[in-house]
Amino acid sequence: MAEAIAVRAALSNARMLKLPRIALESDCSTLVTTIITKSTLPEIHGVLADILLSSLSFNLFVCNLILTAATSEADALAKLSLSMFVDR
Repeated sequence: MAEAIAVRAALSNARMLKLPRIALESDCSTLVTTIITKSTLPEIHGVLADILLSSLSFNLFVCNLILTAATSEADALAKLSLSMFVDR
């Protein structure tokens, strides 16, 4: 759930910045698979709907699964993004 909320916040920020292309990389295989297949998970249904709707705002939106070892910096940024979103 935390990763999905962080992705939603990141996409919202990218839309505000009017970025034309987004590459989402995550080590959360469940989230990546759900986004790619446009399926649903009951526990994150609303957040996932926001993510999928936001993804339509970009000229290019790609979502990739990456190895956990490669995500330490990204994980720190996601946690920072989440803390900024939740603290509001």
